[in-house]
Amino acid sequence: AVSAVRDIVASIWPSATVEVFGSYATGLYVPTSDVDLVLLNTQSDIHKGLKALATKLSMQGIAKDLQVLAKARVPIIKFETVGYGNLAFDISFDVPNGPQAAVLVKDFLGEWPMLRPMLLVLKLFLQQRELNEVYTGGIGSYALLTLLIAFLQLHNSRRPGPNSMPSAATSRKPNPRIKPPANPLEPNLGVLLLDFFRLYGRAINMRQVGVSATGGGHYFYKHDKDGNGTSWVTSGKDFMLAVEDPKDPTNDICRSSFNIMRVRSAFDFAYQQLAAPCSRNESLLQRILRLGPILASRQKPSNTSLLYAPPAAADVPGGAGHATAHKRPRCQTPDRAAGKADGAGGDVASDDSGDVGAWGAAADEVGLGGAGSGG
Repeated sequence: AVSAVRDIVASIWPSATVEVFGSYATGLYVPTSDVDLVLLNTQSDIHKGLKALATKLSMQGIAKDLQVLAKARVPIIKFETVGYGNLAFDISFDVPNGPQAAVLVKDFLGEWPMLRPMLLVLKLFLQQRELNEVYTGGIGSYALLTLLIAFLQLHNSRRPGPNSMPSAATSRKPNPRIKPPANPLEPNLGVLLLDFFRLYGRAINMRQVGVSATGGGHYFYKHDKDGNGTSWVTSGKDFMLAVEDPKDPTNDICRSSFNIMRVRSAFDFAYQQLAAPCSRNESLLQRILRLGPILASRQKPSNTSLLYAPPAAADVPGGAGHATAHKRPRCQTPDRAAGKADGAGGDVASDDSGDVGAWGAAADEVGLGGAGSGG
């Protein structure tokens, strides 16, 4: 299918190149993912180019349900293939940051092995609720990836424990510019997924803080992002989630996600569903994901070490560091699962006042006094 599109592009712009980016370039595609292509060096007006390519695709009979989104922030052509398995394509013009992002994503995948399984679950979760497209107000894959990376970077299990701090008897005065080494990340994917839904579904104060995955991950004031008066708050839309582009600190990659409150509600619903009482043989993911025929036909993974890893020692009362504030048995009530944060203030909390758990340390840097309004 990609070769067929390349042939059509070459017939219109012989010097242009066609590059695949997005989930198919990074291996993070789900059964319903779009194939993202970008045309480079067309030397054509974008809107005229969109019309010319759409006409040619239609004439060649390889596209159906063709849409030209010329007024989108990034104009694209959307269509499904005919004769190639009904693949969904998104084609943009002369936007090189897509392939550049794919390189960055691959670097993150190498650094965080739990990133791929978690992102696939979250992408499917949003897709099944029609909250995965930016042009309809949802969260795109790149923004979702950035949120997930920041979450992993700031997870409470990575907070330095007392054993990682230098002794006063053997050390000089600590340098405030040097951060103590982080503990290993919680290895249990179930714990991480529950914490993710809880953070972005009910705890983070989106009206006042934004999220960044740069510099090891941090939160920032939306009203004064860099300490120089730069505001990332749109008038009348202070409820919007602000997420810094890892490749461009001036770009808010969630500024078009106007349905963010629906996303937040969906995440909160998932948290409550996963934390509620369950039977021993019940599949918890089936509470939040529909098992269609495509998913049902998939083979089970041969390496399940990440799926069934026991909680980290820091997640067990009395364990090393005791970084995570609450232990989560497999079957429990939402209130018990919420627990109370161990010394974490309500800096980025909204609905769970004073209970930020996995993000308390980074929240202290933001310094918001008390719980805010989550919208």
